[in-house]
Amino acid sequence: MSWNRILLLMLAPALLTACGGGDDDQDYEDSVSVPFGVIFQVNGVQNATAVTIQQVELNADNGYGENCDTDNAADLAGETEYCDDLRNIGIVTFQFRFINNLLRSVPFSFSGVGITIQIERQTGSDPETWELVWDSDAYLRVQYKLFDLPEYDQNALGLNYATGTPYTSLGPAESYPNQDFAALSFRFLTERNFIDDNGNGKFDQDEDRLVALPGTTTAGNLEGSNKCAWVPTLNAETDKYNMPACQSEELPAGTYRATVHYNFAIDGELADPPPVIITVNPVQ
Repeated sequence: MSWNRILLLMLAPALLTACGGGDDDQDYEDSVSVPFGVIFQVNGVQNATAVTIQQVELNADNGYGENCDTDNAADLAGETEYCDDLRNIGIVTFQFRFINNLLRSVPFSFSGVGITIQIERQTGSDPETWELVWDSDAYLRVQYKLFDLPEYDQNALGLNYATGTPYTSLGPAESYPNQDFAALSFRFLTERNFIDDNGNGKFDQDEDRLVALPGTTTAGNLEGSNKCAWVPTLNAETDKYNMPACQSEELPAGTYRATVHYNFAIDGELADPPPVIITVNPVQ
C-alpha cells in the first residue's frame, strides 16, 4: 500500500479536475475550471464556512462491532464498556488539493503534509471561550501508528513520493497530491484526539498526549493504554482481538470551530480559508 493511500487520499469528484486552455497565461487562468492554489472542501462542499452534523449511534443492531475478546475484561481494569459494541460519531471530512493551473512551473514546498487543521469546542455561554480538542497532526500521528509507519514528523519537509525527494516545484497542470488521487483527507468523528498538556493552544508532538477512549492514557500514548492497543492482536482460535483499538474521547454535542492553515511555500501569497463553524447535533 502506498504512502499516499495510507494518508487516505480519496478519489475525485469532477470538481477537483483541472481543464481548460488558452493562448497565454492570462487567457489560460481565466478559462480553467478551478483556480491556482488550494481546492478546499468540507463534506464535499467547496469553501464551506459552516456545516451541521447529526451524530448517530453505532451498535450491534446496525452492524457495528468492536470484535474484541470480552474474556479479557479483567485485563481491561474491569471496564466492560470497551467491548459493548456501542459508539457515537458524526463525520466531518476535510479535503485538500493544491493545483498549479499555470503554463509554467512554480516554486512549491511544505512542512508536514502541507495542511494543519485545529478544531476547538465552544465552552460555556461566552462565545469567545474555546477549548482546543482536535489537531490534524495528532490525527496523522495516529494513522502512522495504526499502519506501523515510521514516526510522523510534523516539521519535516514534504516529500514527492514518486521520486523520494522533497518537493521544490510543481510543473504546469501538476497537483499535490498527484493526479492519481483527488485530495488529502482528514476525518473528524466528533471526538477529541489530544490533550493540550502544556496549555499553549496547539498540538506539540513531543509534549501533548494522544487520547485513548475513554480517557486513560500513557505518556505520549503511542503504545496504547492498559485497556486498548493501537494494533490489537487477533486470537486465531477465537477470531477476536485481545483488546479494542484505541479510539478518541467522545465529545458532547455543541458548537465547534475548525481553523485551517496552509503550510505551503509558493511564489506569492496563499491566504488561509476562513474558519469553519461546525454544529454537532446530539444523537436522536
